[in-house]
Amino acid sequence: MSIAGDKATSSETPADDRNKIYDQYCHLKIDSLILYLLVGLLSIRWLPSVAPSVLINTQKILMITFVLLQVGKVLYNGHISVPWPSVVFSGIVVGIWILSYGYLTKALIISFGISSIVYFSQNRGAIKTTFSIFTLSLIIVSLYSLIVTFTPISGFEINGLLYTGYKNPVDRFHHPRILQNSFGFYGGRGIYVLISIAFVFSATLAMRESSKLHLLGSIILSTQLINIWWLTGSGRAGLLLPAFLLVILFTNWAGAEDLIPVIVFSPLIFWIIIYIAHFYINIATFIDILDNITSYRLSIYFESIEVIINNRRSLIGWGPAPWGEYSLIDLGAEPRSRVHGPELTRPHNTIFEFIIQYGIAAGSLLIYICWQMVYIAAKEAENPTSAIYLSLAVVLAGTIFVGLAVGGKTGPYSINNEAMIIWWLGLGAIVSEYVS
Repeated sequence: MSIAGDKATSSETPADDRNKIYDQYCHLKIDSLILYLLVGLLSIRWLPSVAPSVLINTQKILMITFVLLQVGKVLYNGHISVPWPSVVFSGIVVGIWILSYGYLTKALIISFGISSIVYFSQNRGAIKTTFSIFTLSLIIVSLYSLIVTFTPISGFEINGLLYTGYKNPVDRFHHPRILQNSFGFYGGRGIYVLISIAFVFSATLAMRESSKLHLLGSIILSTQLINIWWLTGSGRAGLLLPAFLLVILFTNWAGAEDLIPVIVFSPLIFWIIIYIAHFYINIATFIDILDNITSYRLSIYFESIEVIINNRRSLIGWGPAPWGEYSLIDLGAEPRSRVHGPELTRPHNTIFEFIIQYGIAAGSLLIYICWQMVYIAAKEAENPTSAIYLSLAVVLAGTIFVGLAVGGKTGPYSINNEAMIIWWLGLGAIVSEYVS
């Protein structure tokens, strides 16, 4: 019998060995562990004695490993069923276009989101777990921040509670190494955006599943959003996503879910209409008032529109983050902003920012992806598949709305990498539902 066993062993091929290794990997669910660790780390921007670059590079390594594991799955199976091909291929093209300009991090995030389709299509139960871990991490960070805010802990004493306007975190907290967004203290590059996204998940689950724990989490997260605004004088955009959730609930109550796409894209349409109207109607006073209300963003939107329509190069874009490198006059745009110089300024609008950087061609594909995600949001609002899918739809559509209304810190192409990761991961979860 031992001889027969030896013969059987000797007849095994290298392919059999690879299959055994792969089967062991599937049993261990390494990709699940990587994904859960990644989403848990998205809320952490600073740790004692740890350089911020370490956390950023850890995120990148985890994403690269996750992508490679999903590619390995496809190669192992020998085939792939492509769900929703138009959205998937549009995302791939956008990612490759960004990569061609050398913007590796953004291209990695998009490839991570696309590859998550493979993962979620085989692990449907992991969808709720993934976004619950993300939400829980933001709840913990927010609770810690609130405790420190009102009960100062050694090393983070607050230097005065009440003031107006933004203040440097190092001056605000007596700690030489504290950075913007440390444990959720500040708006900076958008921690409030992550908190608002977590709020939507928590609040939707609380309403749909009558969960008291999610209700408590929603209270903590909403309190932290108000706290950030109160302490820093910034972060108002963090309140728009919760407001968008209320809009979704209202459209559902009124049976007007078909209006959701119009609502989401209304800011972009509104800015363009105002720009065209000011040539034919004397609305200078109205424009000044609106410019003040939007923190002078309207002026930047006008400049961005003129840059896009007055240059042939807008077809392919000016490359990653060209802000400050070009004169507005040279680009055929009239300098309008009272707070920025005569150079090209970051538009604070998801679509304008993307088109100026990567062109109208790639921008059209991104708009198409956004439109499809908004279509799903309307469909889910009308007839929810589940609480988690409804919350994902609200986040995907709502962050587009916020990105078009007030700034580019959220949505499918964000200056906040963590918010962008969640958006494309959400897209992967939604699209995986269409795997046949």
